[in-house]
Amino acid sequence: MVPPERQTIPNNDTFKAISSTVEPMLALLSLLANAVILIAMARCRQLRKRSSNVLLIFLAVGDLLHVISSMSIGNAVMRGYPHSYYGCVFVVCTSTLPLQLTISALFIIAVDRFVAVRWPFKHAVYCSRSRIIKYVAVLWVIGAGFIYLPMFGWNLGWINNGKCSYHRLIDKQFRIYAIFFPASLTPLVAMSCIYAYIFYIVIKMSRTVGTGSDAETAANENRRKAFIAAKKCGVIILAYVILILPVDVMNCAHLWLGYVCVACTKMATWGLLIHGIVCPVIYLFQNKLLRTVVVMTLRCRRIDEHALSLAEGSGM
Repeated sequence: MVPPERQTIPNNDTFKAISSTVEPMLALLSLLANAVILIAMARCRQLRKRSSNVLLIFLAVGDLLHVISSMSIGNAVMRGYPHSYYGCVFVVCTSTLPLQLTISALFIIAVDRFVAVRWPFKHAVYCSRSRIIKYVAVLWVIGAGFIYLPMFGWNLGWINNGKCSYHRLIDKQFRIYAIFFPASLTPLVAMSCIYAYIFYIVIKMSRTVGTGSDAETAANENRRKAFIAAKKCGVIILAYVILILPVDVMNCAHLWLGYVCVACTKMATWGLLIHGIVCPVIYLFQNKLLRTVVVMTLRCRRIDEHALSLAEGSGM
């Protein structure tokens, strides 16, 4: 089937000027925000002990790598580098890899909350820090398997006079059917089902409060705490849906409807950078210990692990 004629919007010099100012500013803010989070995590061993904070590290690393790749790989590709065919394919595929790390971490966050609600007394075993790292690594490798498919021929060919170009090399169908549906939309649907189940369990639990044994009461208390944590993690996933999903929506509109809005697509890509700014703010708002360590880091103060442990134990 021949796609309908594309509807393009003429280039606007004013929008180009705004884009050249806004994009570097967003990239710099995202770079600084995630770097501060990672430095704080590195300085405080107590933060790294929690499996939930390990997942936040993966999210911060994903956003940080995206900024670095957009500033380095993106600028190189815009100038037509590298000039070799396989080098170009490898580089443009690698530019999308950090986003897959973010999606993997978000999915494991949902699974972590599911285990905490479904099996509250076995959560520490099933979702230990080492296992969390292994789960994310496995999902990242699986996602990379999809991302690097163009290396094996699923691309538009070397048709740009030897100059590297993402849009002239990567097939739009590949972006939709090999990346968006299996590696982005499917985990998102699974996360939605998991959180729907969590809400169902908590609603069911609220109807039986005070009617069970001491063990059931303790389990329900653990589920209540897990539900509170799930709501906080749900905000991070909501940020992903609002800020990152529009890029894939614009790709679908281009492929299926033949509609192209250059300005809309460009602003949708800004959402990837804004995501790297919003998420660190969410981490700080929800995690008081992390907020304390970040403040101490910005003030160049020494981290006293014992004092932090005592403060947290007293309800810091």
